[in-house]
Amino acid sequence: MRRLAALVFVTFGALAQPVPRGTIESRLQMATRDNDARHAILVQLFRGSGCDVTEQAFARAKPPNVICTMPGTSARRILVTAHFDRTGPGLGVGDNWASASLLPSFYDALRATNPRHTIVFIGFSEEEEGLVGARHYLRSTNLDDIDAMINIDGAGMAATRVWGTKSNRKLVRRLRELAKEMNLEVVDSSLDGSGIMDSFPFHERGVPVLSIHGLAPGNYGIPHSRHDDFHAVDVRHLDDTYRLVLRMIQELDSGS
Repeated sequence: MRRLAALVFVTFGALAQPVPRGTIESRLQMATRDNDARHAILVQLFRGSGCDVTEQAFARAKPPNVICTMPGTSARRILVTAHFDRTGPGLGVGDNWASASLLPSFYDALRATNPRHTIVFIGFSEEEEGLVGARHYLRSTNLDDIDAMINIDGAGMAATRVWGTKSNRKLVRRLRELAKEMNLEVVDSSLDGSGIMDSFPFHERGVPVLSIHGLAPGNYGIPHSRHDDFHAVDVRHLDDTYRLVLRMIQELDSGS
């Protein structure tokens, strides 16, 4: 059966070792208002971790998508994604540098684990212009070998939330089980009609998706406002989301 329909979750081997919280915080502090600079920082972080980065350019002069591929023993893929661009008068820390800055830390933790899947970390550009980077990648890739996609937006603004109506039910169930094992909080928070995420076009095309975010009552007005600065993100929540998603990536990779 296609993709996750036949997937059974098992645990094998040693778990990946998360990077220290200090690393999460130091990468968060690299946020800048300039989207070209954000792109360059993300490329630098991946290359500094040893990844051979691909930059997927658009026809127009905008920062390209940043793609870091971790080869696996098979061609089956897991996508781990977040957009790095910002808009509005704020610094764009919550929306969405905090999430994008986690991508190299996932790579750091997983590079010594010899994954079965090929894991592709993507910093999408131009999300704020209508999911331009995500749609560009979607048009350029084969969807049949993607077993799952985890997209993160607004991480650290609150405890981990999942947009259940735009996610695969089996993935949501397993995420909640892992969170319980790790004594972490996961809130089902579907904000239909209130926004969009880079995962939505993939979900519409049948890719098993986890749409993870950090929007909660009390911070809905922060994205795209002057309040989206370092105070918008709690590093404890950001680190919790990082550790939970890292476990989920390995669970997906161990599926058979």
